[in-house]
Amino acid sequence: MPTLDRALVRALSRFELLNENQAEATFSLPVDESRISGELSFDNPALRAALMSYVANVAARGSPGQPLRLQLLSSSDSAHSCIHLTISHEIADVKSGNLFMAAVIDEYRKLLAAGAATDDVPARRHPGPALAAIRPEWYRPPTVVGRRARAYVDIARRMLTRDRSMVRFAPTAKDVKGNDFFHAVLPTALQEGIQRTARQVGVTINTVFSAALVRYIAAHQARPEKRATYSFALSLRKLFGPDHEDGFRSYMVPCTLRLSDRSDTHALLQEVDRRTRALRGSGLALELGRMENAVRLYRDGLPTAVVRWVMKRTQGTNIFYSNPGVIEEDFSSFGTSALPIRGSLAIGCLVHPYDLMFYTSTFGGRTQLDIVYRREAFDDITARFVTPFLGAVERIVADCDLTAPSLRPAAIAGHGQ
Repeated sequence: MPTLDRALVRALSRFELLNENQAEATFSLPVDESRISGELSFDNPALRAALMSYVANVAARGSPGQPLRLQLLSSSDSAHSCIHLTISHEIADVKSGNLFMAAVIDEYRKLLAAGAATDDVPARRHPGPALAAIRPEWYRPPTVVGRRARAYVDIARRMLTRDRSMVRFAPTAKDVKGNDFFHAVLPTALQEGIQRTARQVGVTINTVFSAALVRYIAAHQARPEKRATYSFALSLRKLFGPDHEDGFRSYMVPCTLRLSDRSDTHALLQEVDRRTRALRGSGLALELGRMENAVRLYRDGLPTAVVRWVMKRTQGTNIFYSNPGVIEEDFSSFGTSALPIRGSLAIGCLVHPYDLMFYTSTFGGRTQLDIVYRREAFDDITARFVTPFLGAVERIVADCDLTAPSLRPAAIAGHGQ
C-alpha cells in the first residue's frame, strides 16, 4: 500500500466518529489520484476545475459509509502535488477537517521516518460526542418540542415576509455551469488595520468582517431600502469549553441576522457584536430549532424544487459567511520540512439558496479571503464581490482610525478571477 494511503488509514483510526458502524466502508477508501495540466497553483483554472469537479462527484455519490475522501493531484511533471480533503458537512465542521488533515500529515511524517515496517495502530485521540451528550438538557422531550415549535412559527413568519437580501450578481453566459473559487491573502497593512479596529472598538475580527458584509449587502441587494440579511456559521466549541475544542464532529449552527446599515461605524460594529452574542445565549435555541427543522425538510422526501423554494424564502439571503478564525494546526509542511506547503485554503459546501460562501481564515499568521461561488451567477468575481467587499472593510478600518494611511494596494492579487 502506498505511503499516503497508509497514512490515511492510520489517521482514520484516530477518530471515534469515523469508526462507528462504518469501519469497513471507511477503511477501504483509497486516495484518488489524478494529474492536471499547467502550474499547480490556485490561479490555474485547470486545478480549480479539477477540485470543484471532484467535490461535485463526491456529493453526487453521497455514500453514508464514506464521509470523507482524499484527493491527490499532481502536476504533469510530478514536481508538485496538491492534497485535497473533502468531508461531509453533516458530520464535521472546518475545525474537524483541520484536525483530520493534521492527523494525515502527522502519520505521513511517521511513516516516512519509520519506513514500511511500521504496523502499530494509533490510539484514538479525537472523540466526537454529539450535542445531546454534551448538552443533554437541550434534548429533553419538552425542550425539543418547544424549540422546534418556535422554529416552525419563525419559519412561517419568514415565509410571509418580504424582508430579504438577495444580491443581484451579473450572470455569465447561460452555458456556464458549476462552481469555482477565489483565493487571496489580504495585504499585511489591511490585516493589521482589521486587528487594530477590533481592539479599538472591543469586538472580534469576525465582527469587523460581518459589519463590512452588512454594508456590502445593503449597497448591492435587489431592494436597497430593506435591512441587510446575511447568514453565517456560529461555532459552539467555545461555548462548550476546552474539553470539546478538539472534538471531531460538526458543532456549527447556521444563523441569520437582519441589520440596518448604520452610518455610524462604531454603532454598527457594536450592534453586530451585540446581536451575535445574543445568538450564543438566548437566541441559540431558535437557530438550533431552525437547523433541525431544515434537516427534516430535506429528509422528508419533498420535491427538490419545493425544498429550495422554502429555504430561499426562510434564509432570506444568497450569501453565507464563515470565519474559522486562526487555524491552529500546523500546515507549514506535509510531514517533513522537505515538503513545504506553499498555500492552503478552506471552502465550504455551497448549497441552495447560496450563490456565494466565503471564509476569512488565518493560516500561519496570514488572513486570507477564500470564496466558493456559482459560476453562472458571476461574470467577474473580483469586480462583483471581492473589490467592493474589501472596500467596505477598508472604510470601516479608516473610520475607526482616521489617521491611518490608505491600506489598499492598487489591486488585490487573487486566484479564481
